[in-house]
Amino acid sequence: MDRSHVCLFRLFPFYIEAYCDSVLGLCVASDEWESVLEILEIMKRQGLSQERSSYRACLQACFEAGNGASAKEILIAMEKALVKPEPSDIGLTVAAMCRNSVAESQQKRPQKGGGGAKGVWWRKAVGLLKSSSTTIATKDNVIPVQAYNAVLECMVEEGQWKEAVRLLRLMEQGSSDETPKEQIKELGYHPIPEVATYREVIECCVGANQAEQAVHVLYSMKDRKIKVRKSSTTTSRSHPISTRCRALPFTC
Repeated sequence: MDRSHVCLFRLFPFYIEAYCDSVLGLCVASDEWESVLEILEIMKRQGLSQERSSYRACLQACFEAGNGASAKEILIAMEKALVKPEPSDIGLTVAAMCRNSVAESQQKRPQKGGGGAKGVWWRKAVGLLKSSSTTIATKDNVIPVQAYNAVLECMVEEGQWKEAVRLLRLMEQGSSDETPKEQIKELGYHPIPEVATYREVIECCVGANQAEQAVHVLYSMKDRKIKVRKSSTTTSRSHPISTRCRALPFTC
């Protein structure tokens, strides 16, 4: 990475915090941790603390770069700094992990932190969704549904229909007012599935020749009165994750 940004900080002490945040995020996403430490030290000397905006800028940069490992490190750093991550922060991290998953399927050499196992990144994303739904999400502030849809896309790519159905059922139960509070404490709070969510699960079932499961999902849509518009029937395969993630509402 070009270290001219760091030199700029030294020469001009009157920079704004927003610029500092954006460069810090770039360094994190690029795994330039030496530069990260140097920038943090400069910010400290200038009396600029790492606010939520700094961490959000880092997560946004990790999302854009598809660096799930660094995004997860930022969440850990937030907790250590007593800055509690918000559901939108979890959504950004999950989306970054899903981009890692796409990169793994397109490259012979697994991405950093992936461990070499197929599907490891979206599985980590599922784990993060589940744990965060009980510790961070609330009834009125859940993790964005687009993060769940991104994970489901990864499942479609690998034919993981059972995992897709499980995640859908978890969303349905975790977003229903009819689910007992005691059960919600265990399941967590999840977003209401949208048309795109059901579409991904149905496509996953159909791709795996699981017609009966696909029919069950269709009945779930009917029971929950999910209305499908003509524009929503287009297959999501024409919009790969690497492209569609850019449209997710995770911008800072």
